[in-house]
Amino acid sequence: MTADPRPVPGVVAGGDRHTGTVHPILVFDGDCGICSASVGFLRRAGCTARMVTSQEWTASHPEDTARVAEAVVVVTPDGRRLEAQLGVAEALRLSSRPWPAIGAVIAAPGIRVVAGWVYRLVARNRTRLSSMVGLNACALPDRDV
Repeated sequence: MTADPRPVPGVVAGGDRHTGTVHPILVFDGDCGICSASVGFLRRAGCTARMVTSQEWTASHPEDTARVAEAVVVVTPDGRRLEAQLGVAEALRLSSRPWPAIGAVIAAPGIRVVAGWVYRLVARNRTRLSSMVGLNACALPDRDV
């Protein structure tokens, strides 16, 4: 999956009503142990994106059901979507040091291809991997690699 530069109709990124600041939204599978643990890490790393589960997101954006079931998606304030490894890279860039530099490396040409392979491998096996490391297993079955 790659970045979709087209704005998403009707999407407004998360904002802070007290400061007027608009933040990107990170949409993740709230049923996935690895996904939830990763979001916990991002919160501790100071990621400024608003975190929303795919279950919450699709309640108001049903057209995105298939997309957010496959990968993490970061929706930028202008409505662009960054998916899979590019979504992870963006979430890291929105975090405290040293994570923005690591996010930039993941998004770099060439590296992003390898990062995509790794992302897809983990995503395809997330139920098994979640169980192996003692996290809540996803409701979705693993797919063959």
